Amino acid sequence: MINTRLLLSSFGCILRIAAEEYRLVDRTQIVISDATKAFPFENIFFNAVFSNGSLHEWSDPVAVLNDISRVLNTGGRFFISDLKRNTNKLILYIFKSMTKTKSMKQGLLTFVNKE
Repeated sequence: MINTRLLLSSFGCILRIAAEEYRLVDRTQIVISDATKAFPFENIFFNAVFSNGSLHEWSDPVAVLNDISRVLNTGGRFFISDLKRNTNKLILYIFKSMTKTKSMKQGLLTFVNKE
């Protein structure tokens, strides 16, 4: 079982800031990668995969889902969420209230307020 949390993103600077603000630096390893290419991990590597706010950016969602399946342990779980531009105001309020830092809240609001 892997005890380290790996943060995979093409936006490494954002993850570094988030890891610092949420006090996860000593428990995480940031891996810079691109979801359009195979993940840089061995088969059956993770117990869980979490993706938030990136599905709309995937040029080939089926390929990404296949790679998630490849790196998950048998019985592993995955969670993928993405907000629509016209997300219900109550849902936005809940997301905003659960987001701890000012910079993360600003990013959330910028994302959902795009035309």
